Amino acid sequence: MNNFSLVSFYILILSSVLVSQKLRAQLNNEAFAEKLEMNSNQEKKLFLKLRNLNFLKNNEYFNPITSGQTFFGTFLMPSLVYYPNAKVRLEAGGFFWKDFGDDAFTRIAPIFRLTYQKDCTSVTFGNLVAHLNHQLIEPMYDFDNLIVQHLESGIQFKHHTTRFYVDLWVDWQNRIFRNDDESEIIFGGLVTNYKFVYTPNFELIFPMQTTIQHQGGQDLTVNLPVRNALNISSGLKFLWKFSPNSFLKSIRTEHYYVGYIENSSDDMLESRNGLGYYGTINMDTKWFDMMVNLWLGNQFDSREGGELYRSYSVKTPGFIEDNRELLFLRILKDVRLMPELFMTFRFEPYYDFNNQLFEYSFGIYMHYQPSFLLKKFN
Repeated sequence: MNNFSLVSFYILILSSVLVSQKLRAQLNNEAFAEKLEMNSNQEKKLFLKLRNLNFLKNNEYFNPITSGQTFFGTFLMPSLVYYPNAKVRLEAGGFFWKDFGDDAFTRIAPIFRLTYQKDCTSVTFGNLVAHLNHQLIEPMYDFDNLIVQHLESGIQFKHHTTRFYVDLWVDWQNRIFRNDDESEIIFGGLVTNYKFVYTPNFELIFPMQTTIQHQGGQDLTVNLPVRNALNISSGLKFLWKFSPNSFLKSIRTEHYYVGYIENSSDDMLESRNGLGYYGTINMDTKWFDMMVNLWLGNQFDSREGGELYRSYSVKTPGFIEDNRELLFLRILKDVRLMPELFMTFRFEPYYDFNNQLFEYSFGIYMHYQPSFLLKKFN
Protein backbone atom coordinates (compact mmCIF):
# COMPACT_ATOMS: atom_id res chain seq x y z
CA MET A 1 0.00 0.00 0.00
CA ASN A 2 1.46 3.38 -0.94
CA ASN A 3 1.87 6.23 1.52
CA PHE A 4 -1.20 8.15 0.34
CA SER A 5 -3.40 5.07 0.76
CA LEU A 6 -1.98 4.47 4.24
CA VAL A 7 -2.78 8.04 5.21
CA SER A 8 -6.36 7.61 3.95
CA PHE A 9 -6.73 4.42 5.97
CA TYR A 10 -5.56 6.07 9.17
CA ILE A 11 -7.79 9.10 8.56
CA LEU A 12 -10.83 6.83 8.24
CA ILE A 13 -10.03 4.92 11.45
CA LEU A 14 -9.18 8.11 13.35
CA SER A 15 -12.38 9.80 12.20
CA SER A 16 -14.50 6.95 13.50
CA VAL A 17 -12.94 7.48 16.93
CA LEU A 18 -13.20 11.27 16.92
CA VAL A 19 -16.90 11.35 16.10
CA SER A 20 -17.66 9.00 18.96
CA GLN A 21 -18.46 11.97 21.17
CA LYS A 22 -21.53 12.93 19.57
CA LEU A 23 -24.13 8.07 10.85
CA ARG A 24 -25.05 4.60 7.39
CA ALA A 25 -22.13 2.26 5.84
CA GLN A 26 -24.43 1.08 3.32
CA LEU A 27 -25.88 3.77 1.14
CA ASN A 28 -29.17 5.31 2.20
CA ASN A 29 -31.50 3.34 -0.08
CA GLU A 30 -34.78 4.26 1.61
CA ALA A 31 -36.18 5.67 -1.63
CA PHE A 32 -35.78 2.25 -3.31
CA ALA A 33 -37.15 0.16 -0.45
CA GLU A 34 -40.18 -2.02 -1.09
CA LYS A 35 -42.58 -2.16 1.83
CA LEU A 36 -44.96 -5.11 2.24
CA GLU A 37 -47.42 -3.71 4.75
CA MET A 38 -49.62 -6.26 6.52
CA ASN A 39 -52.14 -5.38 9.23
CA SER A 40 -55.74 -5.97 10.24
CA ASN A 41 -56.96 -2.84 8.42
CA GLN A 42 -56.21 -4.53 5.07
CA GLU A 43 -58.11 -7.75 5.75
CA LYS A 44 -60.42 -8.86 2.88
CA LYS A 45 -59.41 -5.92 0.72
CA LEU A 46 -58.17 -5.83 -2.89
CA PHE A 47 -55.61 -3.18 -3.88
CA LEU A 48 -54.04 -1.99 -7.10
CA LYS A 49 -50.34 -1.50 -6.43
CA LEU A 50 -48.06 0.41 -8.82
CA ARG A 51 -44.29 0.58 -8.74
CA ASN A 52 -42.51 2.79 -11.24
CA LEU A 53 -38.74 3.31 -11.22
CA ASN A 54 -37.17 5.70 -13.73
CA PHE A 55 -33.39 5.70 -13.87
CA LEU A 56 -30.38 7.39 -15.44
CA LYS A 57 -27.12 5.86 -14.15
CA ASN A 58 -23.84 6.71 -15.88
CA ASN A 59 -20.60 4.92 -14.89
CA GLU A 60 -17.61 6.78 -16.34
CA TYR A 61 -15.06 3.97 -15.84
CA PHE A 62 -11.87 3.35 -17.86
CA ASN A 63 -9.95 1.16 -15.40
CA PRO A 64 -8.58 -2.35 -16.17
CA ILE A 65 -11.23 -4.13 -14.07
CA THR A 66 -14.57 -2.93 -15.47
CA SER A 67 -15.88 -0.75 -18.28
CA GLY A 68 -18.16 2.24 -18.08
CA GLN A 69 -21.83 1.85 -18.89
CA THR A 70 -25.01 3.93 -19.02
CA PHE A 71 -28.41 2.73 -17.85
CA PHE A 72 -31.32 4.91 -19.02
CA GLY A 73 -34.88 3.66 -18.87
CA THR A 74 -37.93 2.81 -16.81
CA PHE A 75 -39.62 -0.04 -14.93
CA LEU A 76 -43.38 -0.36 -14.53
CA MET A 77 -44.75 -3.02 -12.14
CA PRO A 78 -48.55 -3.00 -11.77
CA SER A 79 -50.08 -5.71 -9.58
CA LEU A 80 -53.21 -6.74 -7.73
CA VAL A 81 -52.77 -7.38 -4.01
CA TYR A 82 -55.36 -9.23 -1.93
CA TYR A 83 -55.36 -9.78 1.85
CA PRO A 84 -57.61 -12.74 2.80
CA ASN A 85 -56.74 -11.98 6.43
CA ALA A 86 -54.21 -10.01 8.46
CA LYS A 87 -51.51 -12.68 8.05
CA VAL A 88 -51.67 -13.49 4.33
CA ARG A 89 -50.80 -11.33 1.33
CA LEU A 90 -51.29 -12.54 -2.27
CA GLU A 91 -49.91 -10.53 -5.21
CA ALA A 92 -50.02 -11.04 -8.99
CA GLY A 93 -48.94 -8.64 -11.71
CA GLY A 94 -46.38 -7.85 -14.37
CA PHE A 95 -42.88 -6.42 -14.80
CA PHE A 96 -42.18 -4.19 -17.81
CA TRP A 97 -38.61 -2.98 -18.42
CA LYS A 98 -38.07 -0.41 -21.16
CA ASP A 99 -34.63 0.95 -22.03
CA PHE A 100 -34.75 4.30 -23.78
CA GLY A 101 -33.35 4.30 -27.30
CA ASP A 102 -34.96 0.94 -28.13
CA ASP A 103 -38.51 0.52 -29.41
CA ALA A 104 -38.84 -2.97 -27.90
CA PHE A 105 -39.19 -3.87 -24.25
CA THR A 106 -35.96 -5.09 -22.66
CA ARG A 107 -37.87 -7.59 -20.51
CA ILE A 108 -41.44 -8.53 -19.72
CA ALA A 109 -42.08 -10.98 -16.87
CA PRO A 110 -44.92 -12.03 -14.54
CA ILE A 111 -44.94 -11.20 -10.84
CA PHE A 112 -46.36 -13.67 -8.31
CA ARG A 113 -45.88 -13.54 -4.56
CA LEU A 114 -47.46 -15.17 -1.50
CA THR A 115 -46.44 -13.88 1.94
CA TYR A 116 -47.43 -15.23 5.34
CA GLN A 117 -46.56 -13.12 8.36
CA LYS A 118 -47.04 -13.77 12.06
CA ASP A 119 -45.88 -11.17 14.53
CA CYS A 120 -42.33 -10.16 13.48
CA THR A 121 -41.62 -13.13 11.17
CA SER A 122 -42.63 -13.67 7.54
CA VAL A 123 -42.10 -16.18 4.76
CA THR A 124 -42.44 -15.31 1.07
CA PHE A 125 -42.67 -17.60 -1.96
CA GLY A 126 -42.36 -16.25 -5.48
CA ASN A 127 -40.88 -12.84 -6.19
CA LEU A 128 -38.72 -11.76 -3.27
CA VAL A 129 -38.30 -8.45 -1.51
CA ALA A 130 -35.12 -8.12 -3.47
CA HIS A 131 -31.94 -6.32 -4.53
CA LEU A 132 -31.11 -3.33 -2.27
CA ASN A 133 -33.68 -4.48 0.29
CA HIS A 134 -31.21 -7.20 1.35
CA GLN A 135 -28.98 -4.46 2.86
CA LEU A 136 -25.76 -6.08 1.60
CA ILE A 137 -22.59 -4.01 1.40
CA GLU A 138 -21.46 -3.06 -2.11
CA PRO A 139 -18.45 -5.42 -2.31
CA MET A 140 -20.99 -8.25 -1.92
CA TYR A 141 -23.91 -6.81 -3.89
CA ASP A 142 -23.68 -4.29 -6.72
CA PHE A 143 -25.95 -1.24 -6.59
CA ASP A 144 -26.50 -1.65 -10.34
CA ASN A 145 -28.29 -4.95 -9.67
CA LEU A 146 -31.24 -2.71 -8.82
CA ILE A 147 -31.48 -2.28 -12.60
CA VAL A 148 -29.98 -5.35 -14.25
CA GLN A 149 -31.35 -7.95 -11.78
CA HIS A 150 -34.43 -6.24 -10.41
CA LEU A 151 -36.48 -9.42 -10.04
CA GLU A 152 -35.52 -12.29 -7.75
CA SER A 153 -37.59 -15.47 -7.42
CA GLY A 154 -37.51 -18.18 -4.78
CA ILE A 155 -38.14 -18.25 -1.04
CA GLN A 156 -37.39 -15.70 1.68
CA PHE A 157 -37.62 -15.64 5.48
CA LYS A 158 -37.51 -12.31 7.34
CA HIS A 159 -37.55 -11.50 11.04
CA HIS A 160 -37.46 -7.96 12.40
CA THR A 161 -37.64 -6.78 16.00
CA THR A 162 -36.31 -3.70 17.76
CA ARG A 163 -32.89 -5.30 18.30
CA PHE A 164 -32.66 -8.17 15.81
CA TYR A 165 -32.99 -8.32 12.01
CA VAL A 166 -32.74 -11.40 9.76
CA ASP A 167 -33.11 -11.77 5.99
CA LEU A 168 -32.58 -15.31 4.64
CA TRP A 169 -33.32 -16.00 0.98
CA VAL A 170 -32.71 -18.27 -2.01
CA ASP A 171 -32.94 -16.79 -5.52
CA TRP A 172 -33.23 -19.38 -8.32
CA GLN A 173 -31.45 -17.52 -11.10
CA ASN A 174 -31.32 -20.18 -13.82
CA ARG A 175 -33.54 -23.26 -13.79
CA ILE A 176 -32.60 -26.33 -15.85
CA PHE A 177 -34.23 -29.62 -16.85
CA ARG A 178 -32.64 -33.01 -17.34
CA ASN A 179 -30.40 -33.17 -20.45
CA ASP A 180 -29.96 -29.39 -20.62
CA ASP A 181 -26.62 -28.02 -21.84
CA GLU A 182 -26.15 -25.32 -19.19
CA SER A 183 -25.72 -25.14 -15.44
CA GLU A 184 -28.35 -24.26 -12.90
CA ILE A 185 -27.51 -21.11 -10.95
CA ILE A 186 -28.73 -20.52 -7.40
CA PHE A 187 -27.87 -17.43 -5.36
CA GLY A 188 -28.70 -17.17 -1.68
CA GLY A 189 -27.80 -15.14 1.35
CA LEU A 190 -28.19 -14.45 5.03
CA VAL A 191 -28.06 -10.95 6.52
CA THR A 192 -28.36 -10.33 10.26
CA ASN A 193 -28.04 -7.25 12.45
CA TYR A 194 -28.04 -7.38 16.23
CA LYS A 195 -28.15 -4.16 18.26
CA PHE A 196 -25.93 -4.61 21.32
CA VAL A 197 -26.71 -1.06 22.41
CA TYR A 198 -29.99 0.61 21.52
CA THR A 199 -30.78 4.06 22.92
CA PRO A 200 -32.58 7.09 21.44
CA ASN A 201 -29.23 8.72 20.59
CA PHE A 202 -26.78 5.85 20.06
CA GLU A 203 -26.72 2.36 18.56
CA LEU A 204 -23.96 -0.26 18.47
CA ILE A 205 -24.75 -2.97 15.93
CA PHE A 206 -23.09 -6.28 15.09
CA PRO A 207 -23.72 -7.24 11.41
CA MET A 208 -23.15 -10.57 9.67
CA GLN A 209 -23.58 -11.05 5.92
CA THR A 210 -23.15 -14.21 3.87
CA THR A 211 -23.88 -14.96 0.22
CA ILE A 212 -23.24 -18.04 -1.90
CA GLN A 213 -23.68 -18.77 -5.59
CA HIS A 214 -23.93 -22.37 -6.75
CA GLN A 215 -23.52 -23.49 -10.36
CA GLY A 216 -24.08 -27.13 -11.27
CA GLY A 217 -26.70 -29.71 -12.13
CA GLN A 218 -27.17 -33.40 -12.90
CA ASP A 219 -27.69 -35.32 -16.15
CA LEU A 220 -26.48 -32.52 -18.42
CA THR A 221 -25.65 -33.11 -22.08
CA VAL A 222 -22.23 -31.51 -21.53
CA ASN A 223 -19.75 -31.99 -18.71
CA LEU A 224 -19.83 -28.76 -16.71
CA PRO A 225 -18.02 -28.38 -13.38
CA VAL A 226 -19.85 -27.66 -10.14
CA ARG A 227 -18.74 -24.29 -8.77
CA ASN A 228 -19.48 -22.61 -5.45
CA ALA A 229 -18.52 -19.02 -4.60
CA LEU A 230 -18.89 -17.84 -0.99
CA ASN A 231 -18.64 -14.34 0.46
CA ILE A 232 -18.88 -13.55 4.15
CA SER A 233 -18.43 -10.32 6.10
CA SER A 234 -18.70 -9.08 9.65
CA GLY A 235 -17.77 -6.02 11.64
CA LEU A 236 -19.30 -3.27 13.75
CA LYS A 237 -21.64 -0.33 13.16
CA PHE A 238 -21.79 2.80 15.30
CA LEU A 239 -24.70 5.22 14.94
CA TRP A 240 -25.17 8.58 16.65
CA LYS A 241 -28.52 10.36 16.24
CA PHE A 242 -29.24 14.06 16.71
CA SER A 243 -32.33 16.22 16.61
CA PRO A 244 -34.30 15.91 13.32
CA ASN A 245 -34.35 19.70 13.17
CA SER A 246 -30.56 20.11 13.46
CA PHE A 247 -28.26 20.50 10.45
CA LEU A 248 -26.44 17.25 11.28
CA LYS A 249 -29.09 14.58 11.79
CA SER A 250 -26.91 11.51 12.27
CA ILE A 251 -23.40 10.15 11.99
CA ARG A 252 -22.63 6.53 11.24
CA THR A 253 -19.40 4.63 10.88
CA GLU A 254 -19.21 0.97 9.81
CA HIS A 255 -16.27 -1.39 9.45
CA TYR A 256 -16.39 -4.78 7.71
CA TYR A 257 -13.86 -7.49 7.02
CA VAL A 258 -14.94 -9.39 3.93
CA GLY A 259 -13.87 -12.86 2.79
CA TYR A 260 -14.12 -14.73 -0.51
CA ILE A 261 -13.77 -18.47 -1.22
CA GLU A 262 -14.46 -20.29 -4.49
CA ASN A 263 -14.00 -23.94 -5.36
CA SER A 264 -14.78 -26.22 -8.28
CA SER A 265 -15.27 -29.93 -8.95
CA ASP A 266 -12.84 -29.56 -11.86
CA ASP A 267 -9.27 -30.15 -10.67
CA MET A 268 -8.03 -28.03 -13.57
CA LEU A 269 -9.73 -24.97 -12.05
CA GLU A 270 -7.83 -23.77 -9.02
CA SER A 271 -9.59 -22.71 -5.84
CA ARG A 272 -9.60 -19.00 -5.06
CA ASN A 273 -9.73 -17.01 -1.86
CA GLY A 274 -9.37 -13.38 -0.96
CA LEU A 275 -9.94 -10.77 1.74
CA GLY A 276 -10.99 -7.16 1.98
CA TYR A 277 -11.66 -4.31 4.36
CA TYR A 278 -14.65 -2.01 3.77
CA GLY A 279 -14.94 1.07 5.96
CA THR A 280 -17.43 3.90 5.86
CA ILE A 281 -18.21 7.22 7.46
CA ASN A 282 -21.62 8.73 6.67
CA MET A 283 -23.07 12.08 7.66
CA ASP A 284 -26.79 12.69 7.18
CA THR A 285 -27.29 16.43 7.03
CA LYS A 286 -30.25 18.71 6.44
CA TRP A 287 -29.15 19.34 2.84
CA PHE A 288 -27.73 15.97 1.71
CA ASP A 289 -25.99 12.76 2.76
CA MET A 290 -22.20 12.62 2.45
CA MET A 291 -20.30 9.37 2.65
CA VAL A 292 -16.64 8.34 2.51
CA ASN A 293 -15.78 4.69 1.74
CA LEU A 294 -12.40 2.98 1.82
CA TRP A 295 -11.88 -0.39 0.15
CA LEU A 296 -8.69 -2.43 0.61
CA GLY A 297 -8.98 -5.74 -1.24
CA ASN A 298 -6.55 -8.60 -1.82
CA GLN A 299 -7.45 -11.17 -4.51
CA PHE A 300 -11.10 -10.51 -3.75
CA ASP A 301 -14.04 -11.47 -5.94
CA SER A 302 -17.82 -11.62 -5.63
CA ARG A 303 -20.37 -13.01 -8.09
CA GLU A 304 -22.96 -10.32 -7.33
CA GLY A 305 -20.71 -7.64 -5.83
CA GLY A 306 -19.70 -4.31 -7.30
CA GLU A 307 -17.24 -4.84 -10.13
CA LEU A 308 -14.94 -2.04 -8.97
CA TYR A 309 -14.12 -4.01 -5.81
CA ARG A 310 -12.96 -7.14 -7.63
CA SER A 311 -9.37 -8.20 -8.26
CA TYR A 312 -10.44 -10.43 -11.18
CA SER A 313 -11.18 -8.31 -14.24
CA VAL A 314 -14.62 -8.60 -15.80
CA LYS A 315 -13.37 -6.59 -18.79
CA THR A 316 -10.18 -8.53 -19.65
CA PRO A 317 -10.46 -12.27 -18.85
CA GLY A 318 -7.31 -13.55 -17.15
CA PHE A 319 -6.21 -10.15 -15.86
CA ILE A 320 -5.83 -10.02 -12.07
CA GLU A 321 -4.97 -7.02 -9.93
CA ASP A 322 -4.10 -8.62 -6.59
CA ASN A 323 -4.55 -5.50 -4.49
CA ARG A 324 -7.36 -2.99 -5.01
CA GLU A 325 -7.16 0.27 -3.03
CA LEU A 326 -10.10 2.60 -3.60
CA LEU A 327 -11.37 5.72 -1.84
CA PHE A 328 -14.96 6.84 -2.58
CA LEU A 329 -16.75 10.11 -1.89
CA ARG A 330 -20.52 9.95 -2.28
CA ILE A 331 -22.96 12.85 -2.29
CA LEU A 332 -26.58 11.66 -2.02
CA LYS A 333 -29.86 13.55 -1.96
CA ASP A 334 -33.39 12.17 -1.66
CA VAL A 335 -36.29 14.55 -2.31
CA ARG A 336 -39.75 13.37 -1.22
CA LEU A 337 -42.06 15.05 -3.72
CA MET A 338 -45.15 13.25 -2.38
CA PRO A 339 -45.64 10.54 0.27
CA GLU A 340 -45.12 7.81 -2.38
CA LEU A 341 -42.86 9.73 -4.82
CA PHE A 342 -39.09 10.13 -4.40
CA MET A 343 -36.51 11.91 -6.55
CA THR A 344 -32.93 10.75 -5.88
CA PHE A 345 -29.64 12.31 -6.98
CA ARG A 346 -26.22 10.65 -6.53
CA PHE A 347 -22.70 11.74 -7.43
CA GLU A 348 -19.99 9.18 -6.63
CA PRO A 349 -16.38 9.95 -7.54
CA TYR A 350 -13.57 7.64 -6.44
CA TYR A 351 -9.79 7.42 -6.59
CA ASP A 352 -7.91 4.23 -7.57
CA PHE A 353 -4.53 4.41 -5.82
CA ASN A 354 -2.80 1.58 -7.72
CA ASN A 355 -3.75 2.84 -11.17
CA GLN A 356 -3.72 6.52 -10.17
CA LEU A 357 -7.16 6.99 -11.69
CA PHE A 358 -9.87 9.45 -10.73
CA GLU A 359 -13.27 8.27 -12.03
CA TYR A 360 -16.89 8.83 -11.15
CA SER A 361 -20.51 7.80 -11.61
CA PHE A 362 -23.73 9.72 -11.20
CA GLY A 363 -27.39 8.81 -11.10
CA ILE A 364 -30.84 10.39 -11.20
CA TYR A 365 -33.86 8.31 -10.16
CA MET A 366 -37.58 8.83 -9.72
CA HIS A 367 -39.43 6.15 -7.75
CA TYR A 368 -43.22 6.07 -7.39
CA GLN A 369 -45.13 3.32 -5.57
CA PRO A 370 -48.75 4.21 -4.73
CA SER A 371 -51.48 1.77 -3.70
CA PHE A 372 -55.22 2.15 -4.42
CA LEU A 373 -58.13 0.35 -2.72
CA LEU A 374 -60.29 -1.34 -5.37
CA LYS A 375 -62.76 -3.37 -3.33
CA LYS A 376 -63.58 -4.45 0.18
CA PHE A 377 -65.15 -7.91 0.54
CA ASN A 378 -67.58 -8.77 3.31
